[in-house]
Amino acid sequence: MLLTLRHKELALPYLAYLLYRHFNLHTACSLPRYVAAMTQFQRMYRTDVPTYHTDVHAVDVLQMTSVMLASLRQSSRGRYLCPSSLTAVMLLAAAAHDVEHCGVGSDLISNLRHPLYHVFGPESTLERYHAMLGQFTLRYYGVFTEVFDEQEQQKAEAKHTLFSTLIMSTDPK
Repeated sequence: MLLTLRHKELALPYLAYLLYRHFNLHTACSLPRYVAAMTQFQRMYRTDVPTYHTDVHAVDVLQMTSVMLASLRQSSRGRYLCPSSLTAVMLLAAAAHDVEHCGVGSDLISNLRHPLYHVFGPESTLERYHAMLGQFTLRYYGVFTEVFDEQEQQKAEAKHTLFSTLIMSTDPK
């Protein structure tokens, strides 16, 4: 919470920068692209809706995710199961999991036939929305797509798929 109070507007990218260094993620993605995406995620958390799903919540989730990853990666088996590339995807998904949250649940959005319902359907409506916005941001900043050979491109696509899967898994249903 101290980090959020001192650096409110930059709490998410600042913590992300510290975690990039802590987990040595330079082999997974470039620092400028990673921080640019995290900065955009910070901007995408709404301030006009009094809700739990704010940038403060994103910082809390990012920090808790990092604690769990640090614990996992203490052993050689943990580092094997969760290499830098997977760690980077997990941190990005933690930061983006509630971007542009409107303050109500997917059930209400479905019942009201909100425009998001018509775009994303009745199941995991908000999670699909968050994942789509996160994907757009990652692709816009080229977080995982800075290489051009086919094998690396397939790995980048796998990272994008995992990113969306992680966000979709936050659906309480």
